[in-house]
Amino acid sequence: MYREYVCCICGGVTVRKNKGSREYKYCSIKCRGIGISRNYKHKNTCSRDELVEKAKTYSSNYYAANRETIKARSAKWREDNPERSKANTSAYRIANKEKAKSWFTAWYKSHPAEYREIQERYRLKNKDKKNIATQNHRARKKANGGKLSKGIIQKLLMLQKGKCPVCKADLRKTGYHLDHVVPIAKGGKNEDKNVQLLCPTCNRKKWSKDPIQFMQEMGYLL
Repeated sequence: MYREYVCCICGGVTVRKNKGSREYKYCSIKCRGIGISRNYKHKNTCSRDELVEKAKTYSSNYYAANRETIKARSAKWREDNPERSKANTSAYRIANKEKAKSWFTAWYKSHPAEYREIQERYRLKNKDKKNIATQNHRARKKANGGKLSKGIIQKLLMLQKGKCPVCKADLRKTGYHLDHVVPIAKGGKNEDKNVQLLCPTCNRKKWSKDPIQFMQEMGYLL
């Protein structure tokens, strides 16, 4: 048996086979799409702020229920995309300086042993960077002015041909210390033109002495 149905969107009449108590509300797929859209908007009459809050709540609940899975997936992505991960982290820190700073402060206070281990690994891996940072910090405390450039140690190694300017030892074998020609303690500036690389023995002998006095003691100047 067939009967007529009136579309609730356009008012058009369609003749369809009667299927028990089923009611046909729409005459076409187009009208059905319009009807679904209207129903959705009617059901979601909350404000934008309320929708954002709902989304945050949903995300928070989902994360709590799937914490380990999400962490594993994130770790795998970071491992597969190290450069993008580093760039994303850097961009986030720049955009959220205070938030990142407060989070890091809270983390290292609650994980002192892990923090010391990370620092030690960094020092061993980046001896030159750490050395430059230490000298810059000392100069700031003394208010002597100046700042060493990042590549100064490699530049000095090349200019000095890998040798100590005092005893001519091979710095690649003995190791080296970054020394201020005019010591910071005596008012020397923390500048690239006021630093040199000395072997550990010569640097310990020089310490905070005036450069002319030190070279006289070493027998190079009258």
